[in-house]
Amino acid sequence: MDIVMPKVDTDGNLVSSVSPGKRGGGIHPVTKLTIRNCICSSPLCRQLMWNLASIDARQYFPYMRLPNKPKQGKKSTATKDHTNACRKNHFHHLHGYGEEVSASKRALDGKNELFVALIHYPEKIRECIQATPDGLAKKFKFRVPLDIGRECGLTDLDLCPTTDENGERTYFTSPIQRNVSEGSDIWDEVAVLVRKHNKKCKIFGAAYDDKIARLEEGNKRLLEDVKQRDRKIAKLEEDIKRLRRS
Repeated sequence: MDIVMPKVDTDGNLVSSVSPGKRGGGIHPVTKLTIRNCICSSPLCRQLMWNLASIDARQYFPYMRLPNKPKQGKKSTATKDHTNACRKNHFHHLHGYGEEVSASKRALDGKNELFVALIHYPEKIRECIQATPDGLAKKFKFRVPLDIGRECGLTDLDLCPTTDENGERTYFTSPIQRNVSEGSDIWDEVAVLVRKHNKKCKIFGAAYDDKIARLEEGNKRLLEDVKQRDRKIAKLEEDIKRLRRS
């Protein structure tokens, strides 16, 4: 299957190769990276993730899966409190804090199997997500240290209600980069990666074409040598026949 690679225009702006409203989630046919429906519900988010999958930008994969909603019960536990607060923190950042969006947040709150695209996180938070060790208890996941959180712009609204495995306060891995529209920091970040990738492809393609040209020239000389050898052999055979007849 032919893939239309993402492009940038003469000003360095990202050019979408496919109408974002017409492309959902799926597995990229070449890089095999999985594009999912992010809880932000933005078609532009999916388009940017398809572009990143096309250039094999694995630092943005896989998606961050939110913890499932705890079962309802009277008893409060550290895991339940951390899980509920983590989900709400993500819903607030990607759907707003106002009451006008409470319906969409309520709809999300009733669902499990929810994913967040890594483009919504600053690079250092993204690195914390990807560095989370396997097997870590749920109540200790989805956290970033206070110093990293402050550097990334997190606030008291992003503080976890419980401490980590070392008894330290932490921030949530908050998706503070909500805006992915054209001209946003995320859009420009992806555009830079695409531009570098396309430039590398051009350089590689030019070197490849040059190598092919040299091989074709060498093959042409070999064919000519073979023809000359065949002519010499034919002449020798003719001389032998003539000598035998004389």
